[in-house]
Amino acid sequence: MISVTFNKEKITLLLNIEVERSAIDKVSGEALSRKLLPKDEFHITLIGNSMGEIIKENISQLSMGDQTKILLKIENLVNEFSWNFMLKDEYYYVSKTYPKTADFEEEKRESIIELIELDDANKFYVRLNELLDTNFVLPFPHITLFTNSSREDRVLYGIGIASEEDLRSLKPERV
Repeated sequence: MISVTFNKEKITLLLNIEVERSAIDKVSGEALSRKLLPKDEFHITLIGNSMGEIIKENISQLSMGDQTKILLKIENLVNEFSWNFMLKDEYYYVSKTYPKTADFEEEKRESIIELIELDDANKFYVRLNELLDTNFVLPFPHITLFTNSSREDRVLYGIGIASEEDLRSLKPERV
């Protein structure tokens, strides 16, 4: 079962899904050996925080009424699709170090992800780009199953994977 969460304030879009225990069990030994924690919810990110920020910036010069119309059009577009997906039974360990900022120390995140096929995602992005006059690339379709972080408050945060190229840059290890 899939439920859609479109956050109009952040302009993010998540497909909330259920993952069968058997998929998690296949990599739980690897996750345990790497001290990764099981996620307590599963989702597919279609519009993540970074993209949401870009969209907000792009529409910020519009009137509030026009901004509301754009957000409604995105929401209506989302609801035009059935969002069927298929687990590919292909798992990877990835890690990423986030640099120190003025507010936070350097952070290392680790995840085990499962690749998926997501029906309609390319069509959705074509239409979204037409609507917004943008050239966004479909985020790499995956589900994060296990995570950890060097920051205690982010142990269940995943790693945003914006594209296949982005995944390759993380030097994924097949699990």
